[in-house]
Amino acid sequence: MKKILTLLAIIIAALVSCTAQPFNKNIEADKVKQLLDEGVTVIDVRTPQEYSEGYIKGALNIDWYASDFLNNIEKLNHQQPVVLYCRSGNRSVLAAAKLQSLGFTKIYSLTGGINNWQTSGFPVEN
Repeated sequence: MKKILTLLAIIIAALVSCTAQPFNKNIEADKVKQLLDEGVTVIDVRTPQEYSEGYIKGALNIDWYASDFLNNIEKLNHQQPVVLYCRSGNRSVLAAAKLQSLGFTKIYSLTGGINNWQTSGFPVEN
């Protein structure tokens, strides 16, 4: 009986660890560039004013501080990879946690935000 319970516990643990869970991964600018080339959805979580000062080409502006943040995020495909960024990386990490709680399955946050993007030599749009 003890062996059966142990085996059952191992099977359950294996099933739980293999279940696809949402994830949040901080990535560098070069990896974001690669994902952009693959067509990933990019979300700038800064304010519209910050966005107008320069953004990553193709990025959607969904302001983390806006009252409609959740409504706008919910419109996106939860199964598609998403890259989030802000100015320095703080808001995008908070937004990534929120997206994870909403069931998004592949979430990336640009380490260092758009500051890191520009320091790495990648262009911004105005």
